[in-house]
Amino acid sequence: MDIRDLFLVIARGDMPPERLVREIKQERERLAHTELALEKLKLLTASWLSQDPGKHGPYVFFVRDYALDDSEGGFPLVEWCDAFFARSFVNDLKHAEEGVGNHYAGPHQEPQPVPLGKYREVRNEPCERCKRLMPVIGVHHQSCDSPDGDVWELELLTLCYRCPRVKQIGYRSSEYRMTDRLKRPEDE
Repeated sequence: MDIRDLFLVIARGDMPPERLVREIKQERERLAHTELALEKLKLLTASWLSQDPGKHGPYVFFVRDYALDDSEGGFPLVEWCDAFFARSFVNDLKHAEEGVGNHYAGPHQEPQPVPLGKYREVRNEPCERCKRLMPVIGVHHQSCDSPDGDVWELELLTLCYRCPRVKQIGYRSSEYRMTDRLKRPEDE
């Protein structure tokens, strides 16, 4: 039931209040997931331009492959992920191929080519709700910038555009940047 249906039900008065409250709660949850999914999609088209990935906002990318460590028995920790940007999401391929300067590495460093690939290379995992295979995305960002210490986070998420739903499948936090974890270990 979507928002239009809820308004019709309210106008007709033909639904018990308990069910109406439950339906409103479900619609609110659906809208929140839709907004989150749209935010991630928007960032997938712009993050490749970042000169300091994750410093001034989420650095969102597609994931070809990844490794998780769940040996502790808690939530799986991201060991590494193969981050890239799908060519169909990049609005200036020439600029991306020439490279983006890395502000953090210093002004004299050569621009680094943006890791590019085709959308079909994206790793897929089943959505927790509809079970359809959906793309895995990564989010790397600095969540705390303090003289007492920084906190950097790396999350892997499934992004279901059908439900819509965003589900975290792996996480890691560190006091250091985790750009070294955004590629396969053998790529180093």
